[in-house]
Amino acid sequence: MGRFVKGQSGNPGGRAKVTPEMSRALEVARENAPKAIQIFVDIIDGKYTIEEKMKAAAALLDRGLGKPTQQTDVNLDAKLDGTLETTGKVDEKQLEAFVARVSSELEGLATKDSAAKPGKK
Repeated sequence: MGRFVKGQSGNPGGRAKVTPEMSRALEVARENAPKAIQIFVDIIDGKYTIEEKMKAAAALLDRGLGKPTQQTDVNLDAKLDGTLETTGKVDEKQLEAFVARVSSELEGLATKDSAAKPGKK
């Protein structure tokens, strides 16, 4: 379980079919999109709190321009035993050592896996 089998689809049923209900819901959403946008504009222009205006403006921008990409910084320390901790920063040598160890372990697992299968040498 959880493994991909070569030559076999990971999604044998394919993409979910669009039901008539789903199709109608999309149609209604498209038809009413201008009204929804106008509601947000009215909120921005109307007598609402700054928080309400900001939420409406953000919703308009998110839907019109897409949400901005977010950057995540991850700091890791490689230990001699090959484990990682989320404290401090990793220098290039530590990262290379960790990647080499993980690669070596993965190759060992692949060798064991292929040796365990009947008919494989």
